[in-house]
Amino acid sequence: MDRIAFTLPDDGFREVTGFFYLDDEFLVLDLRTAFLGLGDKDQQTIKVDAAALDGVYLKRGLVKDRVCLRPKRFELLDVVPGTHDAELRLQVKRADRARAERLVAKLAFRIQTAE
Repeated sequence: MDRIAFTLPDDGFREVTGFFYLDDEFLVLDLRTAFLGLGDKDQQTIKVDAAALDGVYLKRGLVKDRVCLRPKRFELLDVVPGTHDAELRLQVKRADRARAERLVAKLAFRIQTAE
């Protein structure tokens, strides 16, 4: 599956970017965090099992779309840098919409079959 670039909503002075993709039974988030976008970027890889998600959907926007992940437990939100309410919102470029739609459809199917 293709790797899709994303950014997380602004969290003050931290810039969080990365890629997400499906790898076997996991959704993989490769994160890069930098303070004010300067200096060395901290890298982190998070693997999320489809069974740990309650749902996923794509929210379309004029410039950027959002892939929204709703976890069953809020511990996932604590692991990802930034402030998140009840779901994780990955901002993707509109040019990547078709690829993001395919990934969301595959992940939604995996979530349904995992229940």
